[in-house]
Amino acid sequence: MTLRDSRSIIAIDPTSRGVAYVWFENGVLRDWGHRRCGSNGSEVVVFVEGLLSSRAATVLVVEDPTAIRARRKGRMPELLQRLGSRREVQTIAVSRNEVRSQWSRQGCTTKEAMAAE
Repeated sequence: MTLRDSRSIIAIDPTSRGVAYVWFENGVLRDWGHRRCGSNGSEVVVFVEGLLSSRAATVLVVEDPTAIRARRKGRMPELLQRLGSRREVQTIAVSRNEVRSQWSRQGCTTKEAMAAE
């Protein structure tokens, strides 16, 4: 997958068991994965800090906690947004609906189709 954006972008999705991430640089998918982390969130923050430093990220994408039907509300999205601003990384919050809408414009309407793309 390629993007039209040439910045170094890391998208983070905290899960109940850790954090999923994807990294694009110069519009090209460079890395993705899932890291198991403790339930208190501090391990997630340490892991994301490491990603931001080692990948020289300029943009951090997180789920918008204020969006309707947001899965991640409360502390974790706030921690990630504070982390981005503390590291002077542009932080962009997007809703699940925005993501699904963009994928559907490309003909991908299921999770499986999105993953395959």
